[in-house]
Amino acid sequence: APATAAAPTIRFSLKGAYAVKVMRGCGEKSTHHYAHFRSGLRISFSGRISPAPRRGFRVKIKLKRCVGGKDFRTLRETSVRGGSRGRFSGGVASPGRGIYWLRAYYGGKSSKKEQLRVT
Repeated sequence: APATAAAPTIRFSLKGAYAVKVMRGCGEKSTHHYAHFRSGLRISFSGRISPAPRRGFRVKIKLKRCVGGKDFRTLRETSVRGGSRGRFSGGVASPGRGIYWLRAYYGGKSSKKEQLRVT
């Protein structure tokens, strides 16, 4: 039987938070680790896809915001170019005060959510 390509694994993390706190946000039943950022500052991230795709791949980044204290809705979508060894990085402009999460998407797969709070 022919070998099939392995499904990609996406690792994704936020950079530059001034604190990480465990809290319950947006009507969630369980607690999560939320990276805290100051309003007006860029929210940076980096990640890696393995196995590494060819250089110049694109990763979609989705930012969702807590609306009405109950539900997350898409606020913004962007994409970043990946480089060698499956690495990618970038940032999003500060979306204003509130509770959010970011996630990376590539090849039909997605990373874990990275929760954040802008104060």
